[in-house]
Amino acid sequence: MLEGEVMEALADVELMWHERIEQKARSDEKQQMIFRLLQRKFGTVPKAIVEKIKAINEPIALDNLFDQAVMAESLAEIEILV
Repeated sequence: MLEGEVMEALADVELMWHERIEQKARSDEKQQMIFRLLQRKFGTVPKAIVEKIKAINEPIALDNLFDQAVMAESLAEIEILV
């Protein structure tokens, strides 16, 4: 590989990692918003539900879960979704 190609490949890898880090940060923020919402609505959130939510990393899935949490009337409804 030529030096320019190596530098370009490294830049691509750096960009990929930067995007992954940003996505992880967004997912973490969304998870925290869900936890806060559930705590305010229902009090203490069982560890099993917390762990299941922490395992969700897809932003769209977290957005959908947040929407469902807004309308949920019990933690049992959330437990079924996660």
